[in-house]
Amino acid sequence: MIAENRTEQAKHIAIIGEPGAGKTTLLGRLAERLPKNSPDVPICIRLADLRDSTIADYLLNNWLTKALQFIDFDAENVTPEIRKEFKRLFAEGKVWLLLDGVDEMAAESPVLALARIREQLTEWVGKARVVLTCRLNVWDATISNTLTNFDTYKTLEFEPDDVDEFIRQWFEQANQDKKRLNSGNELFWREQAKRLQRQLKAPGKDNIRRMVRNPLRLSMLCQSWFVPEQDLPETKAALYEQFTAYLFEWKQEEFQMKHQRVLKKTEKKQIKQALAKLALAAMESVNRFRIEEEFAIEQMEEQWFDLAGELGWLVLVDRDTRTKKPVYSFFHSSFQEYFAALAIDDWHFFS
Repeated sequence: MIAENRTEQAKHIAIIGEPGAGKTTLLGRLAERLPKNSPDVPICIRLADLRDSTIADYLLNNWLTKALQFIDFDAENVTPEIRKEFKRLFAEGKVWLLLDGVDEMAAESPVLALARIREQLTEWVGKARVVLTCRLNVWDATISNTLTNFDTYKTLEFEPDDVDEFIRQWFEQANQDKKRLNSGNELFWREQAKRLQRQLKAPGKDNIRRMVRNPLRLSMLCQSWFVPEQDLPETKAALYEQFTAYLFEWKQEEFQMKHQRVLKKTEKKQIKQALAKLALAAMESVNRFRIEEEFAIEQMEEQWFDLAGELGWLVLVDRDTRTKKPVYSFFHSSFQEYFAALAIDDWHFFS
């Protein structure tokens, strides 16, 4: 619907919702759909990657260079002619600018993040059709939101029938994945799905039923239930802890093959502590959700940084435009917040 919404007014669009509600996924689907419906060009930017750059600077000095190298690997420079043609696409309204994660921008407050977006959607950049994603609490941070020319779409939670169907399909797919423990055992996966569905419908499980109407949290619950004798968590904190424990077990075989030994309990404890320290320090820094390699190693020591990357907790997402040094993030922002909460022993967000 968004891809086909080409009104004369050409208003911008904001996709808002809770963490893990599918905003980024929806934006990705939009990027795939747009070229099938029009000759317009979708350009995706993770707003956390801007750091101290403006959207215009990032487009010309980062995105355009990478796009050119993707087309021609041997290309070295973005010529003035290429820049001129690039700006012409914007001026003619042929660009959809897909901006992901206003809440992850390097800004001191949600109000300032929204203001920065408004200030930067000017001149040739402002000619693009903009679709952005933002957490609900950030979008509603001020009584008078400065981004006025936006139609707002809110992601919805799953209905109970959606939760049932999601679980059924998840474990059906697990039965087809030969990498999974007990793969090929069709009865195991079918019964595991039914057991999870039954437990969610049991009396006294209202809290967890509400929690897993969120797609990310339901995915985490299903993933952690690949362990045969799993129980339902009661809180968000317990759900994240359960998933963290599962992830260590899931990566155990891969770790053992590479290092010829198992991952020790003390190592699991130490890397969780190191990740907690890093998460909190990053949240208190200017860039928040984008973590330079040197900063990460300084906070958690190289041994635990390397292991965090190996286990998938930290993911390489970019390289600094000027220094070319690697920049990392937690594999989802909500896990950075979870580990930061561990560091300060504040479970309010996860209660």
